[in-house]
Amino acid sequence: MPKSSKKHRTQESVTLPQITAGMNTTTAPHLLPEGQAAILENFYYDYSSGALRTRWPFRKYTNNILNGAPITGITKWNNKIYFVSGQKLYYLDGTKNAHYVGSIGTQFPSFLPFHGYLLIASGTTPQYLTSANALANITGTDVPTTLTQILEVNQSVFGIGNTSLPDVLHKSGVRD
Repeated sequence: MPKSSKKHRTQESVTLPQITAGMNTTTAPHLLPEGQAAILENFYYDYSSGALRTRWPFRKYTNNILNGAPITGITKWNNKIYFVSGQKLYYLDGTKNAHYVGSIGTQFPSFLPFHGYLLIASGTTPQYLTSANALANITGTDVPTTLTQILEVNQSVFGIGNTSLPDVLHKSGVRD
């Protein structure tokens, strides 16, 4: 997990001269005319000043939202950030406060946005989350008892991890 670097005490944004002619990858860098750049990585265009600026590295987004409990899974769905800590699913509101949604199977879930729902495989019965933040089990006669990973391919959901048959790949298609 990345952490803040202690190597550099302060980080400052660097403003470059106007790059009006864009990036030129065909000419040697020392032969470029004014206004061109050889390679532009980790920069963004600042519309207010019309200049390129360095992109900020990762930085702290929240302060101890769960009193130091580790966050072990994260996804974005329906314009909210959802995360897992201690087998519990939470989401962040607009003021960066955590809200409890419900319990999941393990601390390391697999998430899949699929047809208006957020599917969750976490070592127990597969679950889904509705847009109203209601967490429920996926039910049916052929639903595996446990899934640890899920994936969508061509409108079908694939899952692995059934504890009684760990080497079986499960698939749910349009007619299921």
